[in-house]
Amino acid sequence: MPEVTSQQPAIDGWFATDEAGKPHLIGGKCPACGTYVFPPRENNCPNPGCASDTLEAVALSTRGTLWSYTENRYPPPPPYP
Repeated sequence: MPEVTSQQPAIDGWFATDEAGKPHLIGGKCPACGTYVFPPRENNCPNPGCASDTLEAVALSTRGTLWSYTENRYPPPPPYP
């Protein structure tokens, strides 16, 4: 296996690192109702009971429960092998 010489996020704006260099996801949080959303976006709270048009970027927890996943069986575009 080749040695990793640098790290590049799969999608800009979805990941960040904390002070210790540990990666975490970036999400959005509605300041009006407290609803979290991923992937991050800047407006339109996804909660149907909330009329807020603003979301704040927040670091999401590194722990959670996986409820579902999708497996795509095709190669990603360059620069990812």
